[in-house]
Amino acid sequence: MSSLIPRGPPAPPPPRASTSANAGDRPSTSTSTTASSSLAPPKRPGHRSVKSSHYNDAPDELDLSLKRGGSTGAGSQKRTRPVSRVLVADSAALHAGAGPSTLLPRVSPPLSTVTGNEPILPAFDAPLPTISPEARLHRRYGPPRSTSSDASAQWPADLLLLDQAAVAEQTKLVLLFVTGNPGLVSYYRHCLSTLRDTLPADLKNQTVVHAIGHLGHTPGMTSAERRGFRPNGQATLEDQVADKVAYVDELNETYRFGEPDAPKLVLLGHSIGAWICLQVLKERPTLVSSVHALFPTISHMAETPNGRSLSPLFSSWSLRPVFYSTSFLSYLPTGLTARLVSLLTGQSGSGAQVTTELVSSPETVLAALVMARHELATVTSLDEALLQQYGDRVWIYWAQENGDGWVSEEAVKEIETCLEKSWGEKGRKRRERCREGMPHSFVLNEDHSTSLARKCASWIVDDLQSSNGP
Repeated sequence: MSSLIPRGPPAPPPPRASTSANAGDRPSTSTSTTASSSLAPPKRPGHRSVKSSHYNDAPDELDLSLKRGGSTGAGSQKRTRPVSRVLVADSAALHAGAGPSTLLPRVSPPLSTVTGNEPILPAFDAPLPTISPEARLHRRYGPPRSTSSDASAQWPADLLLLDQAAVAEQTKLVLLFVTGNPGLVSYYRHCLSTLRDTLPADLKNQTVVHAIGHLGHTPGMTSAERRGFRPNGQATLEDQVADKVAYVDELNETYRFGEPDAPKLVLLGHSIGAWICLQVLKERPTLVSSVHALFPTISHMAETPNGRSLSPLFSSWSLRPVFYSTSFLSYLPTGLTARLVSLLTGQSGSGAQVTTELVSSPETVLAALVMARHELATVTSLDEALLQQYGDRVWIYWAQENGDGWVSEEAVKEIETCLEKSWGEKGRKRRERCREGMPHSFVLNEDHSTSLARKCASWIVDDLQSSNGP
């Protein structure tokens, strides 16, 4: 092996022909000819070499001071490119007192006004790639409680935003998703991203997606006033509805739903989120174009199989041991808690991560249990008047027969009868039974989330094409 390593420095290259005007320093003709013939390729008869050029090859007379960071001369020729207008999303998080105007995209300054050492883009104005922006998690605060004017009476809520792509046009569709219980918006990140990306290309670039969680369902909230066992300090179901109505009003200040050429507002709700969406439709019928109810729990919740079996868990005497059990989990290392969650629930990936965050937050678990107790007491008889008046705007996706522990078959038949009587064939096409074996908690399975997201995208397109909304 060592015999292959060269010994000593490499030999110097052969000397080149000198261009000196001094004849005494010029090498002999034979030497010059030999050196030239050994380095230059042979010339073809009649061929004339031409120096190639590229758009990035800068002639001496062009001023590249922008690239070098220098100053431009008065008589120099400046290399320029057509100015591109690029839409960028505002990254300001929603917070208390923040107006909905922060949700609108803003336009970046033209390239000619940018100063500093920014890189120069290519000389041609190539189209920008359509890249779907990632979902961004924010935290907002709901309206104050009616019983107190103190700012500390406000509950936090998580908000997931999927802005328009960088090359987006004017907004034509706003999707607002209301989560189930526990209402952690991070569970729905994959589903909503798939829904947005499944829309036709032109509509996708004109769509904004929002997912709003429930008040108090915010793991990681460490404010002192929220800590501890406080079941009476949690938001009621009426508070949750009022918060969603207030958020629709905030969006309306920006988008002016219902006005000519304004974007459509489509509500999507899962489980109890579907019931909340119907209440928003009832409160703001001129703003909401349609409601998509996914595995909806909109009547007789206490009479469902899960309502009967799990109601003791939501009672006052069981809240305290559940709270302190989750408090113990919050002191365990995150890795150990994640392993326990995966072992007990069978979840993996992002779903297991979100569940780990949930069970490690005793205040969030308490808020979810209190909300469930309010659901059993509030969601009782069917609101037939609502369906009779607005049933033509409601899309429903049921689980397969006897496949949903939170929806009884008697409740399904009652709803179907009400809609059939009021809307007939027009309403029948807006209702579908699952044939894929999806459970009520479909969002915990990525394949189920993908499939249902694609169905929702198809329904939204059909709805927009068949009607002009309210």
